[in-house]
Amino acid sequence: MIQTAKHPFELLSQYLDYPQEGQIEILRAGLPELENCSDAAGAKLRAFLEQAEAIAVTDREELFTRTFDINPACTLELGWVLYGQDYARGAFLVKMRQMLNEHEIRESGELPDHLTHVLQLLSRLPEAVALPFVAEEVMPGLAKMREGFKDDENPYAGVLEAIWIVLTEKYEPQAGPAAETAP
Repeated sequence: MIQTAKHPFELLSQYLDYPQEGQIEILRAGLPELENCSDAAGAKLRAFLEQAEAIAVTDREELFTRTFDINPACTLELGWVLYGQDYARGAFLVKMRQMLNEHEIRESGELPDHLTHVLQLLSRLPEAVALPFVAEEVMPGLAKMREGFKDDENPYAGVLEAIWIVLTEKYEPQAGPAAETAP
């Protein structure tokens, strides 16, 4: 069963969990916290929830799989997006696994570079570590993920936009031009 998260990044990560019964209710319960963080992100997430509620869980499962598992342009594995099959991805996976372990984040069935893990990690990283991580790896990877949704009506595009907005509002004023990688 999905558990209710408390930190905004943990709440955002739940939008990228594989669809299951009860998920929409949990996402709705956390929406006010996200709306408090960002009106713009909240509006994107509210629109996603309205679209998601209108379809059956099995249809959401199919949409999720078509969106993130079959289309490599939209994969949620940050290392793959950044490095492809290059050796650097292996090093990134090792780094991510170490960071997850250090911050006591249990890996799901996904690889350690999955965006759900990255968001959970950001909820626990000290700002001095999070800022360069976001500027150098998370935002460039997320920018590429977002490009996979060009001219697409997929509701998950709004989820990635909401994540972009929250990360930009939190880190861009401190990161400066390095974080300005919007498509």
